[in-house]
Amino acid sequence: MPMAATHSPETEIFGFDMWMHDYAGVSNPGAEFVQTEIKKVGYKKKIQLINGDSHQTLPAFFGSRRSSVRHRLKFVLTMKKRPAEFNLIVIDGDHSLLGAYQDLTDTMPYCAVGGAVIFDDIMPGSLEKIEGEADPYGWNNLLGVWHAIQKKFPDFRFFEYFSDVPGVGIAVRIK
Repeated sequence: MPMAATHSPETEIFGFDMWMHDYAGVSNPGAEFVQTEIKKVGYKKKIQLINGDSHQTLPAFFGSRRSSVRHRLKFVLTMKKRPAEFNLIVIDGDHSLLGAYQDLTDTMPYCAVGGAVIFDDIMPGSLEKIEGEADPYGWNNLLGVWHAIQKKFPDFRFFEYFSDVPGVGIAVRIK
């Protein structure tokens, strides 16, 4: 978010997080800290940070009937109209296989042509949670999820970067 805010201080930024302390052994100072840091790089607008589980907040944000009427109504009442599409989407979610797949399928249809979706932590063994987790599709890891997404969204060109742990996947919408 700071990089986008630095290079495009007039853009609208939305962030979704549960703001959990010590998640995956990493401290999370919270939404207020993010607001303060974003202002330091010259961001002009109020960043819109949405608190909650992305598996509930993303469908509600996009108006999906998969979310409850209560969750959708919350966004209608508390936020200005969301953009119809986004130029940059970053997914760094709960690291579960099914959760990552859902976050990607919830957001990718809203990526603008020429826009990009960045999916963090795709290197096998990096951060995915698979102990005791359901893997009904045989993905095995987040890279497997990323490869399944490539088949589901043919209007994107996909790239993978493994030179540094934990790896990143980038999808650019071409049509």
